[in-house]
Amino acid sequence: MKHVRITAAILVVLAILPLTAVLAWAGTETALPVEYPTCYQQTDKRWADKELIGPNGCGLISLVNAVHYITGNFIDPVPLAIYAHEIDAYNGSVGGGTARWVLYGNLKNYEEKYGFRVDNAGKDAGVTNKAFIEHLKQGGVAICHVYGHFIAIMDYDPQNNTYLVYDCAANPQKRFSYPRATWLTQAKLTKSQYMTVDWWCLLSATKVARNSFDGGTSAINREATGTVCARAGEKASLSGTVSHTDGVESVYCTVDYDFSKEYPLQAEKTEDGVRYTGSLETEGFGMGEHLVRITARTAKGGLSDIAEISLRLDDGEGGYDAQTGRLHVNMSGYAGQSNVYAASDKGAVHAAHFRTEPGACLSLGRFDLSGYEAVIVRYATTSGYAATVGGVTAPIGLKSEAISYGKRGQEPDRTAEIAASVLEDGTEGGWADVREAVLDLRNVHYSGPLYLSAYSQSNRYQAVVELIFCEKYDFPETDDTETTAQPATDGTEQGGTETAEITTAVAAKDSEGGTETQAQTEAPKTGGCASVLGAGAVIGVFGIAAIAVCKRRREDGRT
Repeated sequence: MKHVRITAAILVVLAILPLTAVLAWAGTETALPVEYPTCYQQTDKRWADKELIGPNGCGLISLVNAVHYITGNFIDPVPLAIYAHEIDAYNGSVGGGTARWVLYGNLKNYEEKYGFRVDNAGKDAGVTNKAFIEHLKQGGVAICHVYGHFIAIMDYDPQNNTYLVYDCAANPQKRFSYPRATWLTQAKLTKSQYMTVDWWCLLSATKVARNSFDGGTSAINREATGTVCARAGEKASLSGTVSHTDGVESVYCTVDYDFSKEYPLQAEKTEDGVRYTGSLETEGFGMGEHLVRITARTAKGGLSDIAEISLRLDDGEGGYDAQTGRLHVNMSGYAGQSNVYAASDKGAVHAAHFRTEPGACLSLGRFDLSGYEAVIVRYATTSGYAATVGGVTAPIGLKSEAISYGKRGQEPDRTAEIAASVLEDGTEGGWADVREAVLDLRNVHYSGPLYLSAYSQSNRYQAVVELIFCEKYDFPETDDTETTAQPATDGTEQGGTETAEITTAVAAKDSEGGTETQAQTEAPKTGGCASVLGAGAVIGVFGIAAIAVCKRRREDGRT
């Protein structure tokens, strides 16, 4: 992984540095994930069946990805498609898809509204072009044409000659891409049949926005992230600070990508910018996870996304206990996920629970584990359950990716494991006997997506009823709790030294002699993060959140 740079325009405001959001694809078991902004896909159900975006919208979604990457601002693809069709740049006289020479040169209103600039509306050239590479080095991005398709390229690493690709119709077989940030070699982008770049359009950011969410993260030119827990039907509090190059006129939020309904928040000018506060009425939202997008209207008529917030509504049994320093997470907040059930008729497990069936992984959302010493997993199982079979004792644990531990007859799959413990045999009490497995986090330095999984010894499963995140935990002097610690590193990488984060780069030579690097990064250990949920608060879910500072992970620290 490279030592990345910060564009000069951002240096003057680099007082608060960011966290990031979505994983770069990584094929390694040992390194921690580096995170990048969301790679939006054409097939996203929120717009795939509208305006033919699903089959034809690659040129539009590549623009959405590129602008979001450099500004943190999300462009709704549906009105973008309508506008493009009106100017005969999409599904028009030239046929299905995007007329590149028309669309990208006619985005003035979008440039002013979302804070970016089209530096070059189109050139027949490839990724080895000196102007193209220099543009990426200076913090710009590009929309590129390949065989019958558009992609976006966000970065260039001169150390191993690789490019950061966002493919909105990810295809690992044809284009070597995944639905997330993917580093590809120059050879792949110049010699392969379906991924050779033959044309590009260049974009760069023109505004600076500093965003923060109370109890979550702070970011520059990227959405802040956070999580709010509330009882379904009650009000959820939202607050934070924003400053923008053009000034802030008002602040509002939307829920679950429904941009037709805006919920206003109070905005008050302060020395640090504009302070926004408000309560969101959740009546009618339903239990489970909802995405809240907080947005500012600027004094010049623009829009600037401040934060992507995960609103997790449950039955009210969970929450943070300030006296004990414990965050109780019950399963009702994950209603709608596979293997999550509202109730069971099996003894005491008459509550929302997650069934650890073969292959099951529960997406817990985004957590900062740095402020916790332990996680208690409360579960129940049948009286006849055997935790150890054939010399293998079933683990239960947390992972950074949705990869299950597997099932009987296989070795437990430790890929992406963060911390784990072992399950116990069933007792005479069966389902009525709620057990506890303790995951030791004392040597864990991780912030990012979190998944829960357990190894399956048979067709019998465990019912997980609650997770308890403990800021302090009284460990016995000797215990058999199993912990998976992250790999050690001296924090130095080629080209520079990471001063605020510990980074491990994992590179694998590809068949063409280049290097495809899937960078993975761990956040530093920090103590006592202030949060509405307590130290080490949850920091965002939904697979969509933010990196900060105009581009990818840089020499940034945590706030």
